[in-house]
Amino acid sequence: MFCLTVKIEVQPEKLKDALDILRFTIEPTKAHYDCVTYYAGQDIMQRNIIWLHQIWKNKESFESQMRSDEFHSVLNALELAKKKPEVNMYTISASEEIMQFKDVVM
Repeated sequence: MFCLTVKIEVQPEKLKDALDILRFTIEPTKAHYDCVTYYAGQDIMQRNIIWLHQIWKNKESFESQMRSDEFHSVLNALELAKKKPEVNMYTISASEEIMQFKDVVM
């Protein structure tokens, strides 16, 4: 799997616009690509920070959607950033379920 995490700091007056743009991209991206998880939301401590988190079946799926209209919308949201967004990409080779944690939260 392939994971993308982006931290976007925006001016307070541009926050709603950035969130609206990202909100528009979630469902189409999840429906048309091998997107396992797509989350965009505000930081609970710093309200002008937006976190964008995506998990893809593989890196090729992520690269394929980079040519989509939805991805261009994400780039438009990044242009509203107060400073250069922090972008992290990871390849996940394995994951496991931790039953103890699951038992606590379920």
